[in-house]
Amino acid sequence: MDSIDIFIDSYLDISFRAMTREGITDDDCDNLINSLSVVKGEYQDKDCIPKKLVNVFIDMLLYLWHC
Repeated sequence: MDSIDIFIDSYLDISFRAMTREGITDDDCDNLINSLSVVKGEYQDKDCIPKKLVNVFIDMLLYLWHC
C-alpha cells in the first residue's frame, strides 16, 4: 500500500464516519492530516499527481460545497 492509498483509506474512513454520524476522533483527523503530509512531501516538486489522488480531491471539494 503506497502513501496515496493510505491517504485515500483515511479520507474514506472519515467520510464514512461523518455520513453515518458515528463520529470522528482526533486520531482519525491526525491520521488523515499525517497521510496527506506524506503525500504532499512526495509530490510537492512534481509537475503532476496521479489521477486517483485528483479524484479524491474532487470528491472532497464537492463534499465541502454541499456542507
